[in-house]
Amino acid sequence: MNEVSVDLTNCDREPIHVPGNIQSFGYLIAVSSDWLISRVSANIANLMGKSPDDVLGLPLLDFLGAKHCTSCAIAQRCCAGMMRSSALLA
Repeated sequence: MNEVSVDLTNCDREPIHVPGNIQSFGYLIAVSSDWLISRVSANIANLMGKSPDDVLGLPLLDFLGAKHCTSCAIAQRCCAGMMRSSALLA
């Protein structure tokens, strides 16, 4: 049996922006800068009750509600701020 050692030094180069598979218990919902659904996983109907083609281009707010969308926007702003801070420190 081959034993694979984990090397965390290369995880920043993993192409997560080009998803190939989603774990069976998860879903992918990507949104544009104006919070419109731009990409979803094939199993999204299990979560949203609509096919991937039916949800593309729709506002995320329609599915998550204002409370969750506000949380997403706050998290996005925090991440953007951390990215700017990291760039200044580099």
